[in-house]
Amino acid sequence: DYEEITRLPYAANIAEWHSVIGDDVPDDAIEQVLYGMDLSYFEQHIDSLKRSNAFLRRLERLNNGWPAYIAFAKRCEQLVNSEDPWDFIAHDGNGIRKAWESGTKELKRAKHPMLRARYAFQLVRLAHYAHDPERPDLPALPIYEKDLAPLKGRTWMEASAAFYLAGMLENPQRDLAFADCFQRATDKRFRMVQLFRGSEVENYLPLATSDTQRAALLIMRDLQHPGRALEDLERIAAWDPGNEHLPLLLAREVNKLEDWLLTPDLTEYGPEIQKWENEEDEVTPDELVRADQDNLHRVQAFIRKILPTFEADDKPLLLLLDGHLSYVAGEHERCMTIMAAVEADGNAPPKVRAQARLD
Repeated sequence: DYEEITRLPYAANIAEWHSVIGDDVPDDAIEQVLYGMDLSYFEQHIDSLKRSNAFLRRLERLNNGWPAYIAFAKRCEQLVNSEDPWDFIAHDGNGIRKAWESGTKELKRAKHPMLRARYAFQLVRLAHYAHDPERPDLPALPIYEKDLAPLKGRTWMEASAAFYLAGMLENPQRDLAFADCFQRATDKRFRMVQLFRGSEVENYLPLATSDTQRAALLIMRDLQHPGRALEDLERIAAWDPGNEHLPLLLAREVNKLEDWLLTPDLTEYGPEIQKWENEEDEVTPDELVRADQDNLHRVQAFIRKILPTFEADDKPLLLLLDGHLSYVAGEHERCMTIMAAVEADGNAPPKVRAQARLD
């Protein structure tokens, strides 16, 4: 859901602001200023906003560069989100570079570590959008390393800034850097998967420096891969047992198998995979069905193998997937046995129970 993806950093950002301004300022006051108005409205109504908005009133009392940061962040937001309607240039390069100059001056003056982190984040993002083949890149990496990297794991801004820095690299370095920050840059995962070159993964793997990075490379490929992915899932489980994305990828694999095996018989359509198939492949429909049925049982065996490595909260979903594959395969007694176990599991969420009852 795109709206959910958009709100991920909103919630994290508001929570981090409370560490500066305290818990007595309402979330609505913060959200109104940060996300409820553009730069023009903010500048036109700044005096009345300072009187009526609890967030701005608190920042005025804190002073020490906090009110000035809000105005700067609004300016940055306008610069990175505005585009040339004639498509000659992606962004206002001159405007971004002017903002960069003023932002670096404010960063030097800032004392509070979170204020410095916020200026650093804005500067890294400006540098990302300022990329111009005819101009030297803005030096964002030293700023990231000084004021954001030490905060890894403590602020969403570090991981998001790492994504922007990765986007300035050429491949294979870009996609390897995506894999390095994939786990922690939750608000940028969707975009990383969109940009990722899945066809290059086998060339990337020898360049990866950790098993976690290797697993992330396969995850990004498999989130967009339309065909069989079991071999990748087996490698992910070997490199990163209990990986949080495996249940989602397995649900995807189950959906594919359901489509391949049931859609031709139960609807007037063919499986979705046919959009990617080569018409010259010399495989008969019967051979394809047998191969898909064999793959179905291999996926089931894999689910049973990795089930003990997952937390109790994930196990009902994995059991559900195993049972649903039995349903797709026509093994109804086994499906009934598994679904009864899912319903009896106290950790099963309501939607998982509903699917078990439906089967």
